[in-house]
Amino acid sequence: MSEIEFTWTVVEEKKARTADWYWILGVFAVALIIIGFLIDNLLFSLLTLLATAVIVLITHHDQAPITYSVSLRGVEVNDTLYPFRSLHAFHVDRSDREQFFLRLRSEHMFAPLSAIPIHKELTVEVEKLLAAYIKEEHIEEPLGNRFFTIVGL
Repeated sequence: MSEIEFTWTVVEEKKARTADWYWILGVFAVALIIIGFLIDNLLFSLLTLLATAVIVLITHHDQAPITYSVSLRGVEVNDTLYPFRSLHAFHVDRSDREQFFLRLRSEHMFAPLSAIPIHKELTVEVEKLLAAYIKEEHIEEPLGNRFFTIVGL
């Protein structure tokens, strides 16, 4: 049997953040740190400081291109293969007219839901290939993802 494979590369666009965004983040972090000191919870204050530093570092990090591939072996993200036996369901989210997403539900404990940006012209072929191995069901975008999109993370 010949190997059927659909491959595409996506570079996540860097979100433009204004100085106001960083000021709001800083004020919010300082307020949480002060609250942590007021309730005698030094660990909370340290974790808030650490989380703020990580957010600032992540927002300044350049995005590397990510290569996605769907083949008869499974779904591959860069060099990590997710075989079909580890995937439970899929859904192509077409709600955003600018960018479609392939949503996958898997058995992975730390990432049970994945959203993969997919080129519009590949959606039908990828859906046909995935439907032969895993079931298609409607998978909503998690509320946490929507929140992070709204706040600009």
